[in-house]
Amino acid sequence: MKILGASIGSCVHTVGLLNFLDLAKQNGFEVIYLGAAIPVDKVVAAIEKENPELVALSYRLSAEPLRNLLTELEKTLKKKQLLNRTYVFGGTFEAANEAKKFEFINKTFDGSEEIEDIIMFLRGTSVGKRKEQVFPQTLGERIKFKSPFPLIRHHIGLESVEKTAREIEKMAESELLDVISIAPDQNCQQHFFDPENMDHSQDGAGGVPLRRKEDFELLYKASRRGNYPLVRCYAGTSHM
Repeated sequence: MKILGASIGSCVHTVGLLNFLDLAKQNGFEVIYLGAAIPVDKVVAAIEKENPELVALSYRLSAEPLRNLLTELEKTLKKKQLLNRTYVFGGTFEAANEAKKFEFINKTFDGSEEIEDIIMFLRGTSVGKRKEQVFPQTLGERIKFKSPFPLIRHHIGLESVEKTAREIEKMAESELLDVISIAPDQNCQQHFFDPENMDHSQDGAGGVPLRRKEDFELLYKASRRGNYPLVRCYAGTSHM
């Protein structure tokens, strides 16, 4: 997969971009570096010539000039039908916030990210669109995919299925977790397969009150976004 990178406009800062491109190269990308202070027309010409799957733009100056640059770039890319690829932006916090306003920018980096986050983004992008098949769905494969970084897991179970689902959506979209562990209430853990033995005065004690197959399906569906984390759960303790 090919990635093209440039510091655009009058920006001569290159360290952040070069670090990003170095990580990309380490993760199997073919890297093309245009340099610093590259005008919009030269960036577009290079995209036409090299046809990269991912374009990395860097700008570490003020937001207002950046707005003008990205407006011009977006207009030209649309005219030349070059929006059918991934565009990422890296810059200061102020510049990244401005870049987020442009629909053609798929991802922004403001310097606050961990190296692990950038590598995981690149690995997900290198396989194609960021869908479930990109992110391994078995524990062993996920460990290999994440290596050398550890898997991060979080346990969650709120007082209702709906609230738990909403929080799972947020966790998946954050792409900070690899495993979401569902915390069911004690009634679910002990009596999911024999609900007639539940003490309903204890519903919600210690976790989310899962009672039906559809409840599990709802929580799993909520996780199908972001980096598609694995989902694990305790259930049916009495029958293990």
